[in-house]
Amino acid sequence: MKEINIGLIGFGYSAKTIHFPIIKSVEGYNIKAIVTGDPSKITDEYAGVSIYKSYELLLEDKTIDTVIIATPNSTHFDIAKKALLSGKSVIVEKPFVTTYEEGLELIKLAEKENLLLTVFQNRRWDSDFLTVKKIIKEGLLGDVHTYEAHFSKYKPEITHKWKENNEKGSGVLYDLAPHIIDQAITIFGNPETVFADVQSQRDGAKTNDYYHIILGYGKKRVILHTGSIVLSDGPRFQIHGTKGSFIKYGIDPQESQLKQGRNPFSEGWGEETNVTYGDLITNYEKIKKEKIKSEKGCYENFYIDFYQSLINKEPLSVKPYEALNSIKIIELALESSELGKTLRFR
Repeated sequence: MKEINIGLIGFGYSAKTIHFPIIKSVEGYNIKAIVTGDPSKITDEYAGVSIYKSYELLLEDKTIDTVIIATPNSTHFDIAKKALLSGKSVIVEKPFVTTYEEGLELIKLAEKENLLLTVFQNRRWDSDFLTVKKIIKEGLLGDVHTYEAHFSKYKPEITHKWKENNEKGSGVLYDLAPHIIDQAITIFGNPETVFADVQSQRDGAKTNDYYHIILGYGKKRVILHTGSIVLSDGPRFQIHGTKGSFIKYGIDPQESQLKQGRNPFSEGWGEETNVTYGDLITNYEKIKKEKIKSEKGCYENFYIDFYQSLINKEPLSVKPYEALNSIKIIELALESSELGKTLRFR
């Protein structure tokens, strides 16, 4: 089996906790090199992997086929552009970039260089979202008119991490919104309109820590929400249609499992317990309420699919224009909040 040699640029939480163990579990990949400014992060687990102090040095390594960019959001564009110009395919941690223009330039460059460019939208493979997508696809709710997704947290104290500084690509709108925006447009496509309220609610906050986005699709409304002072959250998903509703609490377990040192080979990987199974309430001949077992989450499928795209020329599972449209929605959300009005998706 042909191997893809991977270079990891950045070795913070995402690369170390999520990308590295998942890639190691998928056949056909070889993690060849890591870029980190902190050599203390490199333990015996990473023996045999080349360590570079800068991404420029890694890009000179001709044996590397694909790079994964897991660096602060504001650096994604510059690193991705240089990686493509060095002849390497690119996987970017979400968010893709910080502006629509940056993303469009990268897509055109990848097309010109005949290289792959994609974004790690891992939450397409969340157990809860896969369940929601299946229920909608099977028509169990009839015509969906309201779709609501929440991704909140309880973090009342301000930290000094880059995500909470006043810089390009910071705040929850670039951190958490790319997940649930991507999920929404995966099901419904691009919206007709965008309305948003974006705020900094915590005392001393330097960037946004709250948003409420409403995407319009004719009469259908897709509501996406994040708060940072939410000690006890409500449903993660609420979907309502002409024939029923689906209410789902809890969150996919994969990230939590990865933090525990588990991986896709571990027993129970990606499986929720029945405590967080969603409630399906339908009204066909009579009102019926039942628990729906959650689908199995599978972040590894992103890398399984990418292998097929690079080696066997199969279509990418996360197409760059899809990720670009998420960035457009984020930009429109910021503009809508500032102007206080609904904007057309243009």
